[in-house]
Amino acid sequence: MIDKKYIAGFIDGEGYISIVKHKDTRLKRGYTLFPIFRITNSDKIALLEINEFIKGKIKSNGISKNKEHKQVYRIEVIELRRIRDILREILPYLIIKKPQAQLMYDFCNKRLDYESRNYTDDDFKFPELFSKLNKKGRVS
Repeated sequence: MIDKKYIAGFIDGEGYISIVKHKDTRLKRGYTLFPIFRITNSDKIALLEINEFIKGKIKSNGISKNKEHKQVYRIEVIELRRIRDILREILPYLIIKKPQAQLMYDFCNKRLDYESRNYTDDDFKFPELFSKLNKKGRVS
């Protein structure tokens, strides 16, 4: 099995950790929160080995229209319990994505500890926090 430090480095470079808010009219507030833990790369063999630890779903982004682009694959995990378990193991080794990982870990623990499945006002602050952490471009 691949070392956890290697996996953490891969996540620091190729990972995406976030929570997005989706419209869901079935719920009282009209939204649901959707956790995302994803690693994207063109090396399927490396992702297959990493996935022995991650235990997510490997998906393809489809064939690019540009023949010069490589095929891209991703490992995706959306289950709170599995995301929390992954982060518990790799959090000590993360550098770049450590703030996102800690925030996601806290969110997962909070949601898994609820007796009620209803979202709180605090829960709806998470997507905005992730948006700020994951923002690309220059810092002003």
